[in-house]
Amino acid sequence: MQKKMIVLIAMIFCCVLCQALTITGGNLNTVNINNGVNGYVYSTAINYGINYGTWGTTTIATFTPNADERIQILGVGLGGDLGGGASTTVFKIYGGGLNFQFYAGNTSYSSGSNLYLGTTAYGLLTQIGGVAAMTANLGETVYIQNLLNIDPDGQAIQNATDPFGNTFNDYSNDTSARRVWINYTVVAVPEASTFVLLSLSGFMMAFLRRYIR
Repeated sequence: MQKKMIVLIAMIFCCVLCQALTITGGNLNTVNINNGVNGYVYSTAINYGINYGTWGTTTIATFTPNADERIQILGVGLGGDLGGGASTTVFKIYGGGLNFQFYAGNTSYSSGSNLYLGTTAYGLLTQIGGVAAMTANLGETVYIQNLLNIDPDGQAIQNATDPFGNTFNDYSNDTSARRVWINYTVVAVPEASTFVLLSLSGFMMAFLRRYIR
């Protein structure tokens, strides 16, 4: 009896505290990696043909939290075919009160951007913190969007490693792919009723330990 009650209470704790972020989308070599205290890394590569030469809004990935969760962006990155000439990609993080545009490659395509990451051929550029750190509104969906791609040169990522030791390779799948990299975490913000439930669960566990043998 005691063991069954403890299992039940543990299930209540899990239902209350576990995160339930839903991510949809992705294109090429998509990953969502748990990096422990450094949060998660969501990353996917896209073909340069998306919004090629023309500004547009194409949703690459959608992050949908629970009603009691906030998505926190810790850092962003871009990589692949973004070196020399006009090679450029522009992305945006949108929704949940966020409207953050970032790009890499040729600075001629900086229109409206909040962050320039530089240039790279076959590599990955990242920034953690600073303007790249932002928090979405409680319970609201965040979209990762591509706005523009310019001048493919066949310089997709080859053995590029991010700050947490994750390695990416896109060249064999698409020689001109561009990769977006999002470092994020999800923070639960329990309602008042949740604190009551947790307190009750703690009381029940104390009761079981004392009176049920």
